[in-house]
Amino acid sequence: MKDGNPRAIDLALQLCNRAFIPCDSSYEVEMANRLVQERRRFEKPLRRNDGDDMLPDFRLTDTARPAVIQVYGMEPNDAYQARKREKQALYASRNEPCVEWIPPSPLAFVVLPPAA
Repeated sequence: MKDGNPRAIDLALQLCNRAFIPCDSSYEVEMANRLVQERRRFEKPLRRNDGDDMLPDFRLTDTARPAVIQVYGMEPNDAYQARKREKQALYASRNEPCVEWIPPSPLAFVVLPPAA
């Protein structure tokens, strides 16, 4: 603030979906909107907790076992691809349910596990 007036430099913006859930990309916004529309219970982790080795985009909590949702949107990036493979290997090694969406394939084709 300068002279009691806010300045553009004093502001920060966060991409959110219709329900004001913070998202990191427009693709995450689409997924969050779908989850809300389908009345699913889920979390949107915003930061890693101690001991976490990765941060999923979303975590479904209304399933028999919590299931993570990964939205992969930077396919041409080599470093991103390496991290994607690392995440996939971690989920597989833990036998952790994981739903993946790789845009621009239609979100409607993504099959979510049923709610318990």
